Amino acid sequence: WFLIGRGAKLLPKEAYIPRKVTDLHGVFNGCSILEKVVIPSSVTILGSSSQYPFQTCYSLGAIILPRSLTEVGNSAMGQCYSLRVLSLPPTITIIGNGAISYCYSLKKITLPRGLLSLGQFCFQYGCLKEISLPSSLTSIGSSCLVQNKCLRKINIPAGVSVLSYGALNSCDALEIVELNEGLESIGTAVFENARALQTLTIPSTVTSIGNSAFNSSYCLPIVTVLATTPPALGSSVFGSGLKKIYVPAGSVEAYKSATNWANYAEKIEAIPA
Repeated sequence: WFLIGRGAKLLPKEAYIPRKVTDLHGVFNGCSILEKVVIPSSVTILGSSSQYPFQTCYSLGAIILPRSLTEVGNSAMGQCYSLRVLSLPPTITIIGNGAISYCYSLKKITLPRGLLSLGQFCFQYGCLKEISLPSSLTSIGSSCLVQNKCLRKINIPAGVSVLSYGALNSCDALEIVELNEGLESIGTAVFENARALQTLTIPSTVTSIGNSAFNSSYCLPIVTVLATTPPALGSSVFGSGLKKIYVPAGSVEAYKSATNWANYAEKIEAIPA
């Protein structure tokens, strides 16, 4: 038995934290035998910018989070390789940088309806098959879901105006991406190496598409762009499998002559009636 604060008991594989504890700091960091932990309602923020409470708890399979929690801090559960089930309370509005990264055993997660922000590298190098982003979401950090090789579908909510660098890079199994009106910028390498992507519609609100945004997406033969004014286009945006770019009928010539779009002039056609 080990004591963590007054009244706290730590078993070899389970930890129960007393209700008076408000900050876990990095107390369990690197505890490789810990399998289960129950966090009390006195805790409102799990970790901080420099304190990673459960990082590298390789055997941790279950974390019971309280409904008082409003934020999951940076790397709070990073490298919890055995984490299989994670229920996030509806009170959480922020999930920090790398908070749930390298959690290979976590296949599905439901995010809180009031969630506002996902940090950089939040779910990087995971094996998520399903993730539902709530309509409340406004920010997705760079490389947020990079290397989630089991993810097949994602819907980007209308409140997200910027898809940051590499947000869904190297998601090999990603077949369906739904982008909503309200999105303004698709950053560099966001969907690079999304090799299973079949088709994509870019909303009319998008004004810029970064370098290599869809490069190496070999299976992406058709892209539909709804903007009447060609978005600013970076270099090497599309992969070698691209066959058609459909744009509004009145904008075909504008696209064919626009910077970098001109490189795809022979592939640009009016959206079929």
